[in-house]
Amino acid sequence: GRIFSYDVTGGCYEEHDHHSIGSGSLFARGSMKKRWHPGMAAMQLSTDFYDGLDMQADEPFDAVKRVARRARVRVKPGAAYDMNPVLREFVALDEAAQLVCLEDAVRLVEAGQAGARGAAQGWARGDVGRALAAERGFDRCLGAMPTMVSATRRALTDTTAMVQEALRQPGTSVIVVGLRSLLARDGVVTRLRAAGVEVRTPEE
Repeated sequence: GRIFSYDVTGGCYEEHDHHSIGSGSLFARGSMKKRWHPGMAAMQLSTDFYDGLDMQADEPFDAVKRVARRARVRVKPGAAYDMNPVLREFVALDEAAQLVCLEDAVRLVEAGQAGARGAAQGWARGDVGRALAAERGFDRCLGAMPTMVSATRRALTDTTAMVQEALRQPGTSVIVVGLRSLLARDGVVTRLRAAGVEVRTPEE
């Protein structure tokens, strides 16, 4: 944002290189510094970026559920997880680690809309390589935390079990899984193949 000052004669002056300004600036500057949290800034920056693209993480799942309900197909929700331990670990990160998160978020924004939209279009066409090429930004920071690693592994185990259970049922099932969860080194596809399930990708 930009800050302007006005003097008694009506003069208008833009302020530069400031932390805080005004009669309470002496106290506000110290308060801002004490409450400064690079990690939370990274989270807000990442959220604002995707909001600006009108891209929400839950939208693909919600779209499939809407189609299923219109067709009167039974919808079975996936597992839910308590993410409070992840949030507590994130808030407790030291400032150096938080700054790494902030740098990741800044790279995401600097990559711009073209990268995110290009990845989405690649996924829509079955171009897996392009879909995975987008800057991960803040997600990479979260993914490195031990509590997030643990939660991710649990989710992969649960998702693989859900797919296997669906395969044992007659008829056709559609299961919506995040692309990186599918294709991670120890992801759902790898786990299914290790269990003897034949998996074919769009490129196959």
